[in-house]
Amino acid sequence: MTGRPRGFAFIIFTELSSVEQVLATGEHVINGKKVDPKRAKARPGKIFVGGLTPEITNEDVKEYFAQFGTVVDMEVPIDKSTNQRKNYCFVTFDDIAISQELLKQPKQTIGGKEVRC
Repeated sequence: MTGRPRGFAFIIFTELSSVEQVLATGEHVINGKKVDPKRAKARPGKIFVGGLTPEITNEDVKEYFAQFGTVVDMEVPIDKSTNQRKNYCFVTFDDIAISQELLKQPKQTIGGKEVRC
């Protein structure tokens, strides 16, 4: 919202050897600033859930997705300016197959409201 960068980025390489080369090179400087590249940690089974309304509680979201499998984590970002939950969250299942199956039906209905996965 502020138009200012948040201080991180994700870069996807086509070759794994490129990632290894970047990590092995040592110090990196971009626009005069030292950056610290790290390998991203994949979280199998993690999905994005967007379109949440204030009427849908965190417990509603967790209960809804628990019907598909074990929910091991739910990240709920908070808007710092309003101190309210943002209109999206991330749900992580213990089994990647559950998230893959859910993504085949990207529109789900929680409490009568449509959300996107």
